[in-house]
Amino acid sequence: MSGLSGFQLMWLRLIGKMPRATKIEERRAEREERVQRCLAYMASSDYKRHQECVSQRGRSSNAAVEEELQRIEKSAEYIWFQKQLASGLLEEQPSGKLQFFDDFDSKLDKEKWSTRFFWGDAQVGRAYSFMGDPHAYTDGANVSVANGSLVITTRPERVRSLAWDSKMGFLPGEFEYTSGVVTTGHSFRMRRGLFEAKMRYTAQEGVYHAFYLVGDSSLPEIDVFRTLPGNERVLSGVYCGGADPKVEARVGRLPYSSEFFILSVEVGDSHVVWRVNGVKYLEQQVKTIRRPMYLVLLSGVAAGARPTGESKLEVDWVRCQGDM
Repeated sequence: MSGLSGFQLMWLRLIGKMPRATKIEERRAEREERVQRCLAYMASSDYKRHQECVSQRGRSSNAAVEEELQRIEKSAEYIWFQKQLASGLLEEQPSGKLQFFDDFDSKLDKEKWSTRFFWGDAQVGRAYSFMGDPHAYTDGANVSVANGSLVITTRPERVRSLAWDSKMGFLPGEFEYTSGVVTTGHSFRMRRGLFEAKMRYTAQEGVYHAFYLVGDSSLPEIDVFRTLPGNERVLSGVYCGGADPKVEARVGRLPYSSEFFILSVEVGDSHVVWRVNGVKYLEQQVKTIRRPMYLVLLSGVAAGARPTGESKLEVDWVRCQGDM
């Protein structure tokens, strides 16, 4: 395992070596604009004519063809296009093809997201919670879309809910708090590539927030991030069982509650890499991650905690690119 401490990340931020999330988005938007301009040029009559002339040049010598080639190759758009090709702009990104994206610009897309845990929904066809937790997971009542962000709200609220007990199975239970969960178990899974989200959260005593990846079994699980109840430290890790050890890294000293950050994990055939705003802070070699994993975003209340008031997890967007 290798990585950076929270202090080192804060120092990189202070000296300008960690870009803000908005700057990363600006760079991506600028790159996408250049890509679209290149694609538009490749569909233009000038580019098609250039390809025809190159093909004709290979078969015979023709002054008119050479003149046409020179005309096109001296044009500003052709020169710009060649510079973009030389820079590698149109080459596939290392993390692969964009497979999933949601920027929550309207209501929650139920074709992408379920407000129930995937396993329980498949078993009983309804939302459920867990015996021993102070909170119940409602079926969407604590999940909303506001101001272009997904919002999961945890609040004091006495409710009854179906709950899973590891010994007794599903039973009715009483809870003092409510919270929410969204998953893509029914709609999207990816085996390897880049999983990332832009988010911020309320750091409230006793409340935790998480974004993790999991498959049909409970292990392996990869935490893109999981907060420690009551402070702004982020706990990232991978929990594989079997041949691979549990790995955790605590990353604090960044203002996760007041500013949006891009938190990501890159899953390869034999490694997992965690980044915040593009800066790598943890890497671990693994052996047992072989199956596609789906996304889970949730909040909850730690056992024994008694938080007051509401706590929110806000997600501006979620993006995944890689191999299905």
